[in-house]
Amino acid sequence: ASPGDVSAERQLVEAVIAELNRTVAKSKRIFLQTRRWELDTFPKTGRDIQAIVNAQIADMSECKLFIGIIWNRLGTKTRRAASGTVEEYDR
Repeated sequence: ASPGDVSAERQLVEAVIAELNRTVAKSKRIFLQTRRWELDTFPKTGRDIQAIVNAQIADMSECKLFIGIIWNRLGTKTRRAASGTVEEYDR
């Protein structure tokens, strides 16, 4: 989870995850997969934007690792939290 001012850092996380999957993940019997609203959601209407992202991005009970990145911005306030990033962390 991260606000929009850390896109370079999100790309770096993708690169590190890909390298881990290519190198040590198989021997550890794991596979790491990122979920990003930019890549893993699609436009939809009917609810607030963050609720749509929450529904599409992942069932958080299935996730074993959370990576949160924050720099100068916290993100946009949602109906349930100080920002989408905070809401994703809380979930």
